Amino acid sequence: GVIPIFHLLKCHTTEVATDPDGIVADDLERILRNWPRDTPRPKLLYTVPYGCNPTGASATLERRLKVLHLAREFEFLIFEDDPYFYLYFGDVPRSPSYFQLEKEIPGTLGHVMRFDSFSKVLSSGMRIGFVSGPNPIITAMNRFTSSSMLQPPGLTQAVTYSLLSHWGYEGFQQHVDYLASVYRRKRDLFVAAMQMHLTGLAEWSIPEAGLFVWFKVFLPPVPGSQEGDSEDLIVRRALKEKVLALPGTAFFTNGRTSAYVRASFSMLPEEHFNEAMRRLAAVIREAREETETKIFNGRIAGALSSSGGLGYSTSNANKRMFPPSYYDRYLSDKAQRCLPCPIRNLIGPSRIPGMLSLFSGSPAPETFPYRALTLTISYPDTPNRDKSSRVELDGDLLGEALQYSDTGGMRRFVDWLYGLQERYHQRRHDEEGWSSSVGCGGQDLLFKAFTCLLDEGDSILVESPVYAGVIPIFHLLKCHTTEVSTDPNGIVADDLERILRNWPRDTPRPKLLYTVPYGCNPTGASATLERRLKVLNLAREFEFLIFEDDPYFYLYFGNAPRSPSYFQLEKEIPGTIGHVMRFDSFSKVLSSGMRIAFVSGPNPIITAMNRFTASSMLQPPGLTQAVTYSLLAHWGYEGFQQHIDYLGSVYRRKRDLFVAAMQMHLTGLAEWSIPEAGLFVWFKVFLPPVPGSPEGDSEDLIVRRAFKEKVLALPGTAFFTNGRTSAYVRASFSMLPEEHFNEAMRRLAAVIKEAREETETQARL
Repeated sequence: GVIPIFHLLKCHTTEVATDPDGIVADDLERILRNWPRDTPRPKLLYTVPYGCNPTGASATLERRLKVLHLAREFEFLIFEDDPYFYLYFGDVPRSPSYFQLEKEIPGTLGHVMRFDSFSKVLSSGMRIGFVSGPNPIITAMNRFTSSSMLQPPGLTQAVTYSLLSHWGYEGFQQHVDYLASVYRRKRDLFVAAMQMHLTGLAEWSIPEAGLFVWFKVFLPPVPGSQEGDSEDLIVRRALKEKVLALPGTAFFTNGRTSAYVRASFSMLPEEHFNEAMRRLAAVIREAREETETKIFNGRIAGALSSSGGLGYSTSNANKRMFPPSYYDRYLSDKAQRCLPCPIRNLIGPSRIPGMLSLFSGSPAPETFPYRALTLTISYPDTPNRDKSSRVELDGDLLGEALQYSDTGGMRRFVDWLYGLQERYHQRRHDEEGWSSSVGCGGQDLLFKAFTCLLDEGDSILVESPVYAGVIPIFHLLKCHTTEVSTDPNGIVADDLERILRNWPRDTPRPKLLYTVPYGCNPTGASATLERRLKVLNLAREFEFLIFEDDPYFYLYFGNAPRSPSYFQLEKEIPGTIGHVMRFDSFSKVLSSGMRIAFVSGPNPIITAMNRFTASSMLQPPGLTQAVTYSLLAHWGYEGFQQHIDYLGSVYRRKRDLFVAAMQMHLTGLAEWSIPEAGLFVWFKVFLPPVPGSPEGDSEDLIVRRAFKEKVLALPGTAFFTNGRTSAYVRASFSMLPEEHFNEAMRRLAAVIKEAREETETQARL
């Protein structure tokens, strides 16, 4: 799982040997003491100290102490990745963690980053883990979280906390003792089956923690190696016999030949252990006999090969799609270096009837403490909103939610989303070369999409002002942003055309345009149909992608019918399909803390994004998907529309009351347009111009003066990529109770008057 990350980050890896007693500390010392003087020393050591994936080894106390001593001497961090810490079932007491040892052994504190996970303890599908380490590093990690997904999903945190606080620490220890008894029994039965069938064909050590046995198959050496190669044995022969495991080559950073195999004893029912080992023994014998025959006949010659116009009409539906190779020009170097995960690729084959799966590191489902969840769901329609119904989340759906699942989302949930896109955008994924993928909120998907497409120095177009959440991503990726102006009718397509037609010939054209077309954050503007059509036409002419970030699509409350999305228009307007990446979110529709969103776009880009997901978080949390799917499936598409109608009525009322309060208190002090979607009003405060700008600066007004009067808003400067001065303010009418609208506007008016009077007094002096 970490190898694709190393490739992505272009870091140099130096391998330290391991054996059944864990990391070989003497080898680590040899490497460090012979480190080239002209090469910077390594920053960190990555290690899995208990029940290591893949070897099953647990590091001895003696080796841990030496590793800690070396970390202090050579000043590197220990990344203690310890998901199997609570799955220890050895006969002797468990050794202390590096995190504990650095406190107990005299010397400096702060060399250990400890990674704990509940995936193997409570539920792998919940996607809950936590890291402990020095404050500056945790702070830096939190900044990445804020830029990439805002926060971990609140529902999974709340469910996990509710269970743990209900149990208490003693109850949690009892659960850990239960886990040890389950996996000790599974380990014993699995090793017994190996001894029965693989004795003389392979060798192994017996693990004392975790889920895996790492065994070496006795195969004839292959050219360039002193041992055999298990890859063909496992990938072709064993798979043909419906046995899934992982060849050792998957666990080396350079993918070198290995005679080892990783087998998991967690998921396969115990009654199938003997049959799985019998099949493995048969394919090992077959491979050995075939190789010996080839040698005898002298037939081995060398190494084996590695396994149109702007008129709007729907009368002529568009079917011109780009070939997958078209998107090679858009994918970033990072996307092309992000390797597919061999473990994730086997989830599909593991579902084949009769398949005996030894590949997965999934915990045994009988160890999950959750039996059922009951959801109390309101009726979707406005007249019956105070009524509710109960939906049980149990059986196969709960089982799927609690376990590792598909990278792009649970299949039944994704299928429901395909139906949603067909209903609201008239798009069919099976006919048009696009697919959808689920993420932990829109921010998560945007972060991955930008990373998949943008290299350092690439150019992109962004509407101005722009959603503040993407600005840190642009800085992180070191891309060049060109601002396209907006007004109350959305993005100014004429300005976009001017920029493109005057683009410097010696500069690569922009890869994409980022836009929020409905109820834009921060301006509240919704783009007109005329402008959307022109933007789409320009995207086709100048070959850039449209990133249609549309979290407020379902929060439309205007009087006129809603304009079609870019995603719909590119199907209905003659021309090529495949320029639109559409980002939908349930954050503003169902729950922001759930962190559920989905992206729809060309298959090659979605595939690249899924690889990033597999490398960064494996999959979106199953529980939040299952809860969301249960609600939506219970309502159906008609019920979802009724809920959307209810949202429209709520936010229309809030908007009207908020604007009325603005008119009462801010008339003559500010100007604004009335939004038809979303949660925001963007207003310009009449302040005297500041040096270097033709308008005033709202930052001091909002950050200092309004805050002092206990009014929170955001100054306009936060929404420009260069942080320039702005007289604008973004105000939200969604969370403040309606009875406080007038008081908020009264306080704002007071601080505006105070700032103006102060400036005028200074000018007279």
